Amino acid sequence: MKTVIISGYSCIFDDDTNTSELYVHVTQSGYKSVRYGHGKYAGKVFSRIVLNVPDNLIAEHKSGNSLDCRKDNLRLATKAQNLYNTNGNRNKRSGLPKGVYMNRDSFIAKISVHSTQYHLGTFNTVEEAIAAHKKAADKLHGDFAVHNR
Repeated sequence: MKTVIISGYSCIFDDDTNTSELYVHVTQSGYKSVRYGHGKYAGKVFSRIVLNVPDNLIAEHKSGNSLDCRKDNLRLATKAQNLYNTNGNRNKRSGLPKGVYMNRDSFIAKISVHSTQYHLGTFNTVEEAIAAHKKAADKLHGDFAVHNR
């Protein structure tokens, strides 16, 4: 493992990775991806090339860190699986974790699978709601489940 500063960002690679042609692209929403700047892969996303990703799949970062490009941190995913491995709504003002919402003096846990939202229950404490979401995420999302990192 090696850490390399590219375009001002710390990026993680396997020791044998040639990083001389890479740059970090940042979208308007702030998402960062490592891309090739020159050569036959110019403009292509590094992780897609490393995994030889088919057009119908996504190269997904297990850790959620898009700048961690080690092969053991990358896996193939469908678009739905990739959405499971997100931190949730970063603009949520409540500060509550993914899948947990406040309703007056109680907490509601919800989870989505393939555009269908499931109500997991209403709970007296935030800890109970988090536990319900974690259990459902493990069951429904499997290895792609995220536990409020």
